[in-house]
Amino acid sequence: GPANMKQFIFSIAILGALSVPTLAGAATLSFTTDQTSVPIGSPFEVSVMLDTQNEINAVGAVISIPSGLELVNTSNGNSIVNFWVEQPQFDTATRVLTFSGIIPSGYVGTGQLLKLTLKADVLGTLQLSFNPTRTVLYQNGPDGTLEPTTVTSLLLHAVAGTMNTQAPI
Repeated sequence: GPANMKQFIFSIAILGALSVPTLAGAATLSFTTDQTSVPIGSPFEVSVMLDTQNEINAVGAVISIPSGLELVNTSNGNSIVNFWVEQPQFDTATRVLTFSGIIPSGYVGTGQLLKLTLKADVLGTLQLSFNPTRTVLYQNGPDGTLEPTTVTSLLLHAVAGTMNTQAPI
């Protein structure tokens, strides 16, 4: 009867949920930050992160930075990238930040590619995102095999900053 059918569909749903992680061999590129609500005019840091289960030896990324969000600085001090093919470069006309680099020994795990210092100039919601067609990861091997890559955007909320300046007496 219908009850059995329900139970059958439920079992499939459970199996489906359990089998999802097997697809997660794909690498993920994402942004991390301490807080997504940022006061206007105050610089804050966002890390560009790689999370991979397969060994990666090269990365090329294109990040869109919306108008209203100012790129103050990029830092590759703690980067897992050893050799930069293209140092991080921001094109003010197209508002994209591009970089590419190599990790000769290969990399598995979760690591920082780049740290961005940003500053919001306008109130509202601002989205940092990767250009999925131009962001690539290569597996560590002789063939230059592309690693399936999931990209995750970051939504920031620019809020009116509280000035800590003392009012004149």
